[in-house]
Amino acid sequence: MEISKEDYKTIRENLSTLNNTTSSIDIWHKLWEFSTKNEKRENLDRDSEERIKIENETRLFLEHYWEVHCIISYWYGYYLYNGIGGGKDENEAINLFKKAAYKGHKAAIDFCEKNNIEYPISKNNYLKIFKNALNLHNSRNKSNKIEVEEKNSKLFTKLYNNKYFESDSSGEVAYWIAYNSLKRYGSDKKLARDEALELIKLAARK
Repeated sequence: MEISKEDYKTIRENLSTLNNTTSSIDIWHKLWEFSTKNEKRENLDRDSEERIKIENETRLFLEHYWEVHCIISYWYGYYLYNGIGGGKDENEAINLFKKAAYKGHKAAIDFCEKNNIEYPISKNNYLKIFKNALNLHNSRNKSNKIEVEEKNSKLFTKLYNNKYFESDSSGEVAYWIAYNSLKRYGSDKKLARDEALELIKLAARK
């Protein structure tokens, strides 16, 4: 599990928003401690006293601080979904995965994609979702071609309507929105040809 300086900044901002007086440095250290313990527990026998103790302790941390950062939200969802350190609650776990996915957490996005769980698109996750869509497009076959194109078409419509192509410095999002529209993939309403060509020009300039 990677924890960056940017994560620390987010923790600090979220604590302020939540009016939580806990020190951001304290949360930072607790998160590192969780990461270490969580890795250790995976290498212990499932029914060992040490593993059970670690799981109980780490679940309490996750339960208490899941709102502070999407990393914690995701792992609390993971613990709930798998009944680690306590009972299962798949519905609450899925809600937490969706919240983490909205914030751009890759594992949460992958879980939602794999299980066909809808989650809101945002400036934090649109590039990850876009990359997943491209991988899906490039791996499509005869049996799933129409399904993939329909799914991706809906995504590209959302990307266009929310103008995320303007935020993408690579130009890829603009290009693929235009490409999808010109190819007439999916049943979503398509851009006018002139609009699509303007997006391709934008992509070329980037």
